[in-house]
Amino acid sequence: MTSSHSWRTLSLAADPSPVAVGRWDGAFARPNARSGDSMFGLPKHVFANAFQGSGYGTTLGQRHGTLGPVAPPHSRPFPVYPRAMPFTLANPPRLPLIAPSVLSSDFGRMADDCRTVINPPRGLGVEMLHLDVMDGHFVPNLTLGPDCCLGLRRAFPDMFLDVHLMVTNPENFFKPFAKAGANHISFHIEAVPEVDRVRRYIDEIRALGCEAGIVINPPTPVEKILPVVEFADLVLVMSVNPGYSGQAFIAETLSKTRTIRGRLRPNQRLQMDGGVSPKTISSVLEAGCDVIVAGSALMGAPVDARPEVIASLRGSTGR
Repeated sequence: MTSSHSWRTLSLAADPSPVAVGRWDGAFARPNARSGDSMFGLPKHVFANAFQGSGYGTTLGQRHGTLGPVAPPHSRPFPVYPRAMPFTLANPPRLPLIAPSVLSSDFGRMADDCRTVINPPRGLGVEMLHLDVMDGHFVPNLTLGPDCCLGLRRAFPDMFLDVHLMVTNPENFFKPFAKAGANHISFHIEAVPEVDRVRRYIDEIRALGCEAGIVINPPTPVEKILPVVEFADLVLVMSVNPGYSGQAFIAETLSKTRTIRGRLRPNQRLQMDGGVSPKTISSVLEAGCDVIVAGSALMGAPVDARPEVIASLRGSTGR
């Protein structure tokens, strides 16, 4: 078995038996690491080598200790996919960061479509890709599972993948998306309203080697999220009601954004998602947002016009 990547074994502090591969069969498939020379017929070193790329100057295990077994919703073996952390949200290469929404890309040629904004023929490309994950329950639409994240990670090994969980039980998705190569995972305050659970979930996400964010919808009072914003790496303010791309920007969300910005430290990011376009970007930036999710305004534009859209989304405050 040859690969340009190396792999690492995950284990759980409460259950130290190494776990290299998970199967969705009602139980975790565990190789016997204490006998024999192979795991699932593969050499032990395939699973034992640690990979770099947590973005914190260490391997995941060195920073977070042992991690838990993962049973993603796949019938085939699903090893941890190595990922780079091209930057951390606390130390971005520039601000504002631009994150095209994969939901607005051409699903028939998703990687090629994303490549037009990552490596445009002219101008500065985007820093992130934003994956909107919907479960058909928390929001009416159904979109993008871990396989999509894994495919994008394979296509773009050095890209920052920003996963936005619009789901009722976000804790069920942390490990599958982390294993699929996500760099950042955010979940909704409406799905997890308790402060202690938010803190615990943020810790769980970070223990998987990802950064963590918390999200608030337009109808939700800002007071619901204020007690937890200090714990997150990023706070996302939705400027449309989540579920579908192409909706009109809700200007009233800007007051919520300004309130949250006043509670954040300089190393925390404030993201806005929904209806952001060259027409609305100035008010979004003035309200303090420094991570911009762009859906149909960017991915719906002709390919040759996208560099200009990216430049306009950076605004006069871009640096």
